[in-house]
Amino acid sequence: MFGNLGSLIDPETGKVTLDQPRETWEKYIITGPLEHLDWLRGVLGSRAIDAYYYLRDYARSGGFLSPICRIYTKTVEDMMVKMMSSEPTLTMPHACRTAVYFFKRDLEIAWTFLSPPWYYRPGPKTETYGTIKEHQPVDGTGKYLGIYTGDLAVAVADEAETKAKRWTHWSCFGKQQDSAR
Repeated sequence: MFGNLGSLIDPETGKVTLDQPRETWEKYIITGPLEHLDWLRGVLGSRAIDAYYYLRDYARSGGFLSPICRIYTKTVEDMMVKMMSSEPTLTMPHACRTAVYFFKRDLEIAWTFLSPPWYYRPGPKTETYGTIKEHQPVDGTGKYLGIYTGDLAVAVADEAETKAKRWTHWSCFGKQQDSAR
């Protein structure tokens, strides 16, 4: 089974990701690595994201129009967080979490439930990845980790071959080249 990142547990708060406070969504949407945000922009087709980054950077510069830019960026942040926490957006994570609860009680069939991490995006196959049970993968500083589609495919193929995560809800992570945002 394939799940959704919303069904994983955040190791910092111990809460299911879809039940996280606004700050968690902001960390994902607004401060994520440039490559992921470029991919997200392509998926959402949103020019507002581009405008947001330009104006946010200007607001931080302390220029003449900084106060106005701060108001705009705060408005965009509020809109993005509202969109990510709206009922249509949350239907999939809720369904995935329900499926995890359902399958955890059924050991008659051999199941495995993979939920990709926050920064899951297209990219090269490095064949280097790690796995984690039930939780969002993070590094030692609490930064969310991700995985390229090529490495996710290797993780799925490895699991199909070894069946090492039978009856387990898991995620995986790998090396990604990220620009700081």
